[in-house]
Amino acid sequence: MPARIVIQRGQNSSEQFWIEEEVTRIGSAADCTFVVQGIPSHCITLLYRKGQYSVVNRSSATIEVAGEPLLPTADLPIRRGERVSVGSDTTLQLEIEGDPAPSRRSTLATPHSANKQHETSVEPESTGKLTQKNWPGDWQQ
Repeated sequence: MPARIVIQRGQNSSEQFWIEEEVTRIGSAADCTFVVQGIPSHCITLLYRKGQYSVVNRSSATIEVAGEPLLPTADLPIRRGERVSVGSDTTLQLEIEGDPAPSRRSTLATPHSANKQHETSVEPESTGKLTQKNWPGDWQQ
């Protein structure tokens, strides 16, 4: 399973985004890779370099990475399971299983019950938002 960002707290709480590129823009603007409501338009850039992720503060917002303050235009490393807080209302978490490198995923099927599976997929031209199919209460991007 590739790396992903999970919104732990905020307007889009519980939403997950697969990390598919080495440079990922996160903010409330429509042109960001991951659109998260309630944070500045281009708030954070997530970078993957030499096997490690780092977060760059692209705004004047108060941002902390694993409890450490991140000043505007500065960057800090972020590791598996660590959180990024944007102001007092939004918290993002980096989750990684296996190889941390960004990777494109077209389909991931996981067991939902003994008799049924649900499918989670990301369309190549999408913003990386997950969609679910064949699951009670189906929802899509």
